[in-house]
Amino acid sequence: MINFPNDEPAAAASPIGVAEMIELVKSLAVLIAEENAQLRSGVPATLVGTVQLKIKLASELERHVRVVRAGGLFDGDTDPRLRASLVQCNAELQMAMQENARHLRAAMLSTRRRVDAIMRAFREHETRPGQYDNAGRRTMSRDPSLGLGRTI
Repeated sequence: MINFPNDEPAAAASPIGVAEMIELVKSLAVLIAEENAQLRSGVPATLVGTVQLKIKLASELERHVRVVRAGGLFDGDTDPRLRASLVQCNAELQMAMQENARHLRAAMLSTRRRVDAIMRAFREHETRPGQYDNAGRRTMSRDPSLGLGRTI
């Protein structure tokens, strides 16, 4: 796992070796795979708890990719096997990210359905006739299927 000595973002990334880039990509892929496993098991997306570290690793990776795209080279590493390994790790990361996006879309849809169901129940409740007690609280009608005189 990549260690971050402080929380301050670096203004510009220094050259990074291929081995270090592979470590960074693998760290992000492992984190996303862990998140995907939690999401598959039904843990709500808001409780996964990997977002901050995922953002930090992705930002670090993005900074290094920008340096490489701007014409910078990896620091000293020219081993074609390491570069092939980096390409493979990147492909695995892309697959994990695609799965992650599917899980997060499904979680958002599920949350949306729950909110819609709650709002629908609330609107249905508001249209039912009710009574008010001496304190001004609304009580449900005396419909036996709803319970007798429950205060809302």
